[in-house]
Amino acid sequence: MGNVTPLARQSDVCLLCVKSAFEMFDTSELVFIPFTPLRHSKHILSWCKNTELSLAAQEFIEFAKNNKL
Repeated sequence: MGNVTPLARQSDVCLLCVKSAFEMFDTSELVFIPFTPLRHSKHILSWCKNTELSLAAQEFIEFAKNNKL
């Protein structure tokens, strides 16, 4: 989102993005219009078995499991 917002501000271009990405940047000159009806996407978090993961990766996986992300 951050690198394409100037394009949207300066032309007749429409951006397609998820709301959380839209909210991460200064979008004060843009408008978010959600699709209707509401659409959901499913994501998968996966990692290789028997692979040593960093502490940050291990904690993120535990966070995702505990919060049912």
